[in-house]
Amino acid sequence: SIEATINEFTSFGVPVSKLGIGIPFYGRKFPGDTGPSHANTHSGGISYKDIIFTGEVYDSTYGEQGLVNAGEWITYAGPQLINDIVAFGSSVGVGGFMAFPINQEDSGHSLSAALTDALFNAAWAEEIAQRSPTPFDK
Repeated sequence: SIEATINEFTSFGVPVSKLGIGIPFYGRKFPGDTGPSHANTHSGGISYKDIIFTGEVYDSTYGEQGLVNAGEWITYAGPQLINDIVAFGSSVGVGGFMAFPINQEDSGHSLSAALTDALFNAAWAEEIAQRSPTPFDK
């Protein structure tokens, strides 16, 4: 999990502000699974733009968004999960967020829009806006 990874790095003395959270713009397929249990090994990835959205499920306990398609559980970071990831990351003080690979996003750019909305609605956005300019702001 994101939380476990952050805890591992910080236990070795890495400041949380030096850590970033990556948000994938693709899904993972788990044949034979019907939910977030992941009893089976994943069989590969699928571009977010290629996911057919029917019967979508959001599991806040596991922090997972997904659906069943053709007998495979497909998990991915959709707009709702992206919002939750940014909320969690900003609450613990991570240094930033990144998305990868952007060429797998849908043509409506729904994931980029969700990330932008979450970032600029986050509590720390005001703090960033109040910081003194750096040489990189020119």
